Amino acid sequence: MDHLGMFAKFWAPGKVKTRLAATIGEVQAAVVYRAILNYLVDSLSAVGDQRAIAFTPSDKRSDFENVTASVTESWALIPQSDGSLGNRMTHFFESMFSGGDEAEDESSRNTILIGSDCPTITPALCAEAFELLRTHDVVLGPTPDGGYYLVGMAGKYRDVFSGITYSTQSVLEQTTNKMQDNQIKYALLKPLEDIDEFDNLVALHKALLKNPQPDQADLLSVIEDALAAGQSS
Repeated sequence: MDHLGMFAKFWAPGKVKTRLAATIGEVQAAVVYRAILNYLVDSLSAVGDQRAIAFTPSDKRSDFENVTASVTESWALIPQSDGSLGNRMTHFFESMFSGGDEAEDESSRNTILIGSDCPTITPALCAEAFELLRTHDVVLGPTPDGGYYLVGMAGKYRDVFSGITYSTQSVLEQTTNKMQDNQIKYALLKPLEDIDEFDNLVALHKALLKNPQPDQADLLSVIEDALAAGQSS
């Protein structure tokens, strides 16, 4: 069984994409975040055998149920646990590997977790991650700012999140060092950018225009509105 998880936050202005909001405004940044979330939910709705959106805050379930039609058709909704990012990711993976059918072979339950702010994650990339988990314990998708947009584990939870200083440029380095110290076999995917800064949004716009896809029309429209807002500020 291949499980895909996505961490998502309710799109309240001022609570999401705060660095991007410094350029385009809090409302427009929230609209961009919601558009990326919508796109990822739809585009990844057939990835793996099971899919779950781990959402926060816990009282926003009904809002997430109505993100797109793909949610009710293809995604389970589970509230995120409390605590730091590392604690929340730990809880997510532990729950994935401790749940499921008892008759199912635990070693076959591979799980990948992504964020909801990297719209260039594709079904093919997720398939590559699952394939790497056939021969590796952990797979990571690096971001240029020193973090990662994807983390996957094969068969069981392995402690790679504790002791990491998050929201720094050394998150990936700390994580890989920890895996090397503990002889955890890992693989890296190609780097992708999260949409955190205005420059990231500009680069995404260029990429979408270079290779336009019909299912990206709504996302492209929102990005163009956001770019206009940033250029006029």
